[in-house]
Amino acid sequence: MIDTGGYVEGSDDVFEEEIRRQVELAIGEADTIIFMVDVKDGLTSMDKDVAQLLRKSKKKVFLAANKVDNTYRTFDINEFYELGLGEVYGLSSINGSGTGELLDEVVKEFKDTIAADIPDLPRIAVVGRPNVGKSSLINALLGEDRHFYSVPYQYIAKQVSLVYDTENVEIYLDHQRIASHKRNYRNNGYSTIAEHMPSNHRHYVSQQGWDEDYFLKASSLVGENTLAAMRIILQQKTFIEQTYRTCRGTLALAKKYSNERLEAACSRALFFNTRITYGSLQSILEKNMDKQPLQTTLDFSLPEHDNLRGPGAYG
Repeated sequence: MIDTGGYVEGSDDVFEEEIRRQVELAIGEADTIIFMVDVKDGLTSMDKDVAQLLRKSKKKVFLAANKVDNTYRTFDINEFYELGLGEVYGLSSINGSGTGELLDEVVKEFKDTIAADIPDLPRIAVVGRPNVGKSSLINALLGEDRHFYSVPYQYIAKQVSLVYDTENVEIYLDHQRIASHKRNYRNNGYSTIAEHMPSNHRHYVSQQGWDEDYFLKASSLVGENTLAAMRIILQQKTFIEQTYRTCRGTLALAKKYSNERLEAACSRALFFNTRITYGSLQSILEKNMDKQPLQTTLDFSLPEHDNLRGPGAYG
């Protein structure tokens, strides 16, 4: 099963170009394709681009509308019939509803043969634009923890195979082992071996003396909310230099505005489930939103008024 990156048509970004190649490779090799769309965002032009690509493949496609997390969104899936890919399967990767029905239909496409080797097992590709919940669906179907393990940088964007047990994770490319890790059960965490990074990345980090522990310790001195926000920032990392710059900038806000205000800004961002970035925290501080109280309860008390009669008005 291949969980592809988000397919973006026409982007000049070098990584998105590599992701496009991976998606096209996965489509070519897959026996069955699950096309994931987002019912919250509705039908988009990128969805139509992906649908056009899938129609050309002549493969069996299951159209899955994710984030149908309540009954009110059930009817919102109907607009995706416009893509002309047949039945739309509404599901929620968060609570698991609809995933069983989808899986029942997918397995019907598998040939009733005994595989002699791993490469002959049925292959499924999950495709769609970014952030529609493709990885969440994979995790819901497989019931496995999600953790990111590094490989040597020259293998980035390559299609690899994983062999793992309760203790170890081994990564293979063309039947050759290219990386090995101790299994880490921290969900959405990262396991990175320094030797896997390009030499300029290793030099950058070693010169500055920065690592995750450094930034977590520094943010903990500001407060628990800043520490929680820093954990989220570190989990969002793509380029290590960019991530550490974001961490430095976040800590610099404490010097500019004070520890108390940064702590309040992080608290506000976490409470409202705001995407935690340097820019979002700086915006909260610049607009003095950190000084506004968080309204966690609603006041339903009636105001006093001469026209309102209480118990004393009745004999």
